[in-house]
Amino acid sequence: MRELVARHGPGLCSDARRCEALLRDHAGAHRREVNILVSALKERVPLDLLAGQSAVPREQLGIATSLGQFSRSIGGAVGVAMMGTVMTASLATLQGQGMPLARAMELSLHRAFIAGTIVSLVALAVAVKVPRGFPQRPQDPQQRPQETSSITTAASESSTV
Repeated sequence: MRELVARHGPGLCSDARRCEALLRDHAGAHRREVNILVSALKERVPLDLLAGQSAVPREQLGIATSLGQFSRSIGGAVGVAMMGTVMTASLATLQGQGMPLARAMELSLHRAFIAGTIVSLVALAVAVKVPRGFPQRPQDPQQRPQETSSITTAASESSTV
C-alpha cells in the first residue's frame, strides 16, 4: 500500500475503487487483506487520520497522530463501559420487576443507546465551544523581558513604600 501511495499520490486514499483495483493487481493473492483495506477506505478511515495530521506542524506530527489514536481508544473504552453499566443496571431492575428476559434485554439495550446518544450530543455541544487554532506566541523576543521587568519594578516600588 505504501508503494502505491508513493507512486500514485495521497489522493489514492480518497478513491476506494481505484485503490481496490490497484491492490488487486499488486496483491491479488492476499484477498482478505485487500478487502479489509478497501473496507477501511470506504469508511474514510485514512482521511480521518490525515485530517488531524494536516493541522499541525511537521515537528508535532507524531504527537497529533498518537493523541488521535489515544482519544479514540479511551473514547471507545469509556463508551463501552458506560453503555454496559446502563444496560446491566436496567436489566437487573427490569428483571426484578418480573419482566421476561427477552423484553428486559430489549428495553435495556434501548436505554443504553439512548444514554449513548445523550452523551454524544453533550460531547458535540462541548466540541463546538472549543476555540479553534493554537494560542499565539509573541513575535518579539524583547516583549517577555519587559513584562518581567515591569513586575520586578512594581514589586520593588511596593517594597519601598
